Amino acid sequence: MFGQETLNLADAIARKSGNDALQVFIESDLLQKEFGSHISSSIISGACPAITQVPSNERFAPSKGECIHIVIEFPPLSLFDFLSPLGRPVFAATFMSLLSALWLARYFLQPLEILKTGLKSLAKGNFNTRISGMIGKRSDEIATVAHDFDQSASKLEILNQSQKRLFHDISHELRSPLSRLRAATGVLEKNTSRLPIMLERINRECNRLDSLVGEILTLAQLETDQPQSLEKQRVDIIELIAAIVSDASFEGQAKNISIQFDASKSIMAQVNEELLTRAIENVIRNSIKFCDAGGHIEIVTSLSPDKQNLNIRIKDDGPGLDESELETIFKPFTKSGNSIDKQGAGLGLSIAQRAIELHEGQITADSYDSHGLIIAINLPLQPFAA
Repeated sequence: MFGQETLNLADAIARKSGNDALQVFIESDLLQKEFGSHISSSIISGACPAITQVPSNERFAPSKGECIHIVIEFPPLSLFDFLSPLGRPVFAATFMSLLSALWLARYFLQPLEILKTGLKSLAKGNFNTRISGMIGKRSDEIATVAHDFDQSASKLEILNQSQKRLFHDISHELRSPLSRLRAATGVLEKNTSRLPIMLERINRECNRLDSLVGEILTLAQLETDQPQSLEKQRVDIIELIAAIVSDASFEGQAKNISIQFDASKSIMAQVNEELLTRAIENVIRNSIKFCDAGGHIEIVTSLSPDKQNLNIRIKDDGPGLDESELETIFKPFTKSGNSIDKQGAGLGLSIAQRAIELHEGQITADSYDSHGLIIAINLPLQPFAA
């Protein structure tokens, strides 16, 4: 029961039944439970004042020639007292919506904070940072983002380790010719009579340094290039390989190495002639280097059934590679167990692989007949074909 309705009811009882009936109403259990001693009545002398002069919590009720003065003191109102019965469900719904919003905010913001912390950690160079295990057993888009973050961090960690290993390998490769140069100058300081021999040695080591630096710069440039940035020309691939074979055959004569290649057909494609030449030349020269005297190299080309890919197989009868070495042969500065006495920094096949990849092709290595090596190049001709 609300205050104004109670006051109006008390006024009606007083007017109809007088003050005695009003007292019974005031002392009723229901009214005492609601208002207690906050409602009272008294009889005043004289006429009742006009209703416009009466405060909202009072009533003057004329009854049987008397004027009954009724006063109610409203108790302090709570938030729910301000709401009508129809408004309370709205308030409850609003309150629950706020709670849901707070829960959702925490549900989404907490993993975002985790992601933010992970990104800051990556920015500081901590590439071993992982966050998937920190967001619980979620299976939504946020879990996907966390998974992608971990994959990116893993790749960055691998690249960082590769970069450190590359710097170490470069330092090692540069140190060897520099050490030999230092030894040659030390000999000259002690014995100038060996000047012609030492000058030849110094020139040889300088040429090795120059070649090494050139290969390092080439590989660094290829690592930053993208397929779409290549300048391509219309090239006859068979004619290109034939020119490489001609030069390589001259180099192989010193070891009596023969190179077999059928250049009777023609295959046209849009490629970067310089890069493709460098790639195939490096593979063929690598075969010549590892072939024993009197060895043989066979080069076979073929088109795929749909004529959209050119397959190039370069097979030699050298010592071959172990299975474990086949997986690392294209990594920079990697040398096989058979290359101990061979010159070179181990960059030729790395350059070849990157050059082929820039043409969106593939290059793989495999052994055969317990010896020898097959280098297979798959070169897409579409959409580059004329």
